[in-house]
Amino acid sequence: MDQSDEVSLDINEIANSLREQLKIKKAFSQACCIYRVPERLRKLNEKAYTPRVVSIGPLHHGKENLKAMEDHKIMYLQQFLEQNLSVSVEDLISIIKENETELRDSYAETIDLSRKDFATMILLDAVFIIMLSLNIEFYESVRRRDHIFYRPFKLVDVLFDMSLLENQLPFFILQKLFELSSGAANPENCTLTELTCGLFKGLWPDWVKEDSWKIIDSSGVLHFVDFLQKCQQPTEKHSPAKQKAFLSAPTATELHQSGVNCLVSAIKDVEVLAQNENLKNMLSRDEAVSNLFHSLVIENATSSESFLSGLCEELNLHCRKRRHKWKANLKQVYFNNPWTGISVVAATFLLVLTVIQTVCSILQL
Repeated sequence: MDQSDEVSLDINEIANSLREQLKIKKAFSQACCIYRVPERLRKLNEKAYTPRVVSIGPLHHGKENLKAMEDHKIMYLQQFLEQNLSVSVEDLISIIKENETELRDSYAETIDLSRKDFATMILLDAVFIIMLSLNIEFYESVRRRDHIFYRPFKLVDVLFDMSLLENQLPFFILQKLFELSSGAANPENCTLTELTCGLFKGLWPDWVKEDSWKIIDSSGVLHFVDFLQKCQQPTEKHSPAKQKAFLSAPTATELHQSGVNCLVSAIKDVEVLAQNENLKNMLSRDEAVSNLFHSLVIENATSSESFLSGLCEELNLHCRKRRHKWKANLKQVYFNNPWTGISVVAATFLLVLTVIQTVCSILQL
């Protein structure tokens, strides 16, 4: 075999290999919404992005330390079928098969599972989420014999895992399967967004308000992390910054000096926020809170396209106006408590009387 034949063979071998990869690799899809946390964030705190007790979706599926919950998923599937006698396993699998392409496209990486294994995983994980939500809302008798609820902190761990970006199912498949729940399974005809709100508000009442579900359009929810993010968006819209840039808001101390409360970059900022009851410090020291916020800021920035960009711009503009600083200084120094305020008012009153008396004396001359 001469050299030209060897070159031709190499080219054909490489071409054939690439064709095989093209068959199994998917194109980028607009449906993609679930992906791994960037390594630059993960390295700051590995545990913060890793499920503890349960895998949801394919990215952590099959991990040895999460397999104990798989039996629980089977139990919840049985419970789902018992409460929805008109629904069969075949019905559930059929819905998943009909949406398999969109489900796979929702993940940023190719899922290396057969169609059978993929459908089984989605079915068990989706039913697990649905039944956990229904049990929390309606079934106290079930909760009494379910070790997720009576083992210390197990439910907290489960909800924590369900709030991780890498541990998600697309919301639309939960919605489609949930629509099969009716009657005894869903006695009050709750919507999935209402149940999702109930699922998380017990753990994070300050994150998920009682009526959050009323203002969220379920068709626009991508997954649970997206749901929680939507619960945090302010109802009042702030116009985005005119120039595209990475923005940062003033610190709490700077804002306090200008008559407002906001971000943390130093221990003094934590003290300011805690004193004004804008921050609940459940850690041991103010320094620990400051360090926590510092860790969150690393590798993160507020872009001009964020719904917070307009707010950051307004805060910076507010701090640049001197009159706000003068007004805040007057209030914080001279009117920070009733006695100081009374003293200032009394002194001002005496000053005014003195001026009047002086003017009257001059006029009488």
